[in-house]
Amino acid sequence: MISFENSKDKIENCTKNAKIYEVVDKIEFNEKEFLDAENIKADVVFINYWNREVSEEISLWNDLNPSLRRVIDTAFSCADNFVMLLPSKSRLEELVEIVYEALEKNDDASKRSFIEIIHMKLDGKDCGIAVFYGEVSSVKQSLVVLV
Repeated sequence: MISFENSKDKIENCTKNAKIYEVVDKIEFNEKEFLDAENIKADVVFINYWNREVSEEISLWNDLNPSLRRVIDTAFSCADNFVMLLPSKSRLEELVEIVYEALEKNDDASKRSFIEIIHMKLDGKDCGIAVFYGEVSSVKQSLVVLV
């Protein structure tokens, strides 16, 4: 597994959690933006925008940093599959527009599979949106761990 985090604090937190779950020797931590990754090939890219509390609707075109469009383009250059977690108040119509725009730019990606979008709830309340693209969309069971 290769991890890209943009700060020492995040790397330290990830390393601490990896030690707890005894997987630290299976992860390569990089203190840089995923967008700066070069020549990376992976089976699945995991994109997490979910780690922020929001009280109002989010524009996926304008409110995420780095831009979702750039992150998805980079994901397609690295892997055939991706999983993405988004805040629950994300505008789904924008998500569909952004993903289809990326698919149109990448001929191979558009031939791979379909997209599954799941609105996640915890104790009856919206808590996030999970997006599965590629082979991961056929997974029959998934687990989200809230830490």
